[in-house]
Amino acid sequence: MKENNEKKTIQTGLYLDYKDRLGEEYRTTFDKVEDYCQMQLIDNAELNEAMSYLMDVFLQAQEDGLPVRNITGNSMEAFCEGFLSDISTKGRVKAFFEKGRIIAWIFLLVAFFGYLLPPLTEGESLRAVLAGAGSELFCGMALGLVLSSLLDVISHAIVRQMIFKMKKYRRSYSVIVNLLVYAIGIGSLYLIPDFEIDLPGVPDIPLGVTPLLCIVWIVVSRLAIGLMNLSSGKSFFAKGEKVGTGQRSFRATVLHMMVEDSRKVFEKTNRKREKKGKPALTQAEFLEKYRKDTKKSVRSVWLCGGICALVYLGFILQVALTSEPIDTVIFTVVQVTVYFLLMYPLCIYPTNVRKQFQQLMDESGKSFFDEDFYDVIDEAVQ
Repeated sequence: MKENNEKKTIQTGLYLDYKDRLGEEYRTTFDKVEDYCQMQLIDNAELNEAMSYLMDVFLQAQEDGLPVRNITGNSMEAFCEGFLSDISTKGRVKAFFEKGRIIAWIFLLVAFFGYLLPPLTEGESLRAVLAGAGSELFCGMALGLVLSSLLDVISHAIVRQMIFKMKKYRRSYSVIVNLLVYAIGIGSLYLIPDFEIDLPGVPDIPLGVTPLLCIVWIVVSRLAIGLMNLSSGKSFFAKGEKVGTGQRSFRATVLHMMVEDSRKVFEKTNRKREKKGKPALTQAEFLEKYRKDTKKSVRSVWLCGGICALVYLGFILQVALTSEPIDTVIFTVVQVTVYFLLMYPLCIYPTNVRKQFQQLMDESGKSFFDEDFYDVIDEAVQ
């Protein structure tokens, strides 16, 4: 594979578009390799390039009528390790900084929400909160960053073994493993009676240093990624690629994936109806059901968002009644920011994408059952 690296025909990185061309044996093997790669520290741009090349090799081998073992050999694990041997050190370092930056942002939000919220709601001033914390909070934040990285390594190691050892490995298993490892790891801290971090000779450190640790790591990560971008001929603030997206926008990729997912839901629904002795839904009946479900999901998001907004408003009013005006303003800004950081990826964005998906079908007169619906999507999001 390394010797034929210059013969790649899939240059765009859009290997997700070719998955439906693979037979069951090739598709299962490709998914295992992809999952294994995603359990490693690999820059998404290099991962897209590697997986696009592998897709090209698999499609050619399938066309020639070769079994997949002719490519992977008898050991999938050895194949994957060899497949990733060309990944550059710079790509792995960049992936490390990208992942570390995400963890730092999460802990920064936790610092503001978890450490500032309780004392401010009790009427304590912001200055007093920032000046009155001890070294335990700073050490707890540092421990949290280290613990998150450790748990991530453990969960990825378990998933990598599952990919090769389990006969029927499913991608949902990796999510379950990650949740279990994190739950056990974090929960074990609470099993230790009166757990405290008490370092002799360490003076009290203001709470402001706690989020400062995350801010410093975010800045360092941004600088490191920017310098690596410059060394690759890109702009300093060039955005990283999404896995499998190549040059296509993230929204277009999501819409493409929704086409395949909707078809799978249609087949799964009819299989269930067949087992229950009910007649299968026609494509027209399923599309009407899909349209109604879209309207229900929009109403559900508005209801959920409204309830959450009322809860946040209650916190803000409580602080406004017991704190100084400047503290109320700062607390309000923090709460509004946290609200949108939570609601946008979980509710607002998915709902908007589904609405656009339904709108494209209504306006074009086509549906996700039509093969040329991909062209409708690409034209709409240009």
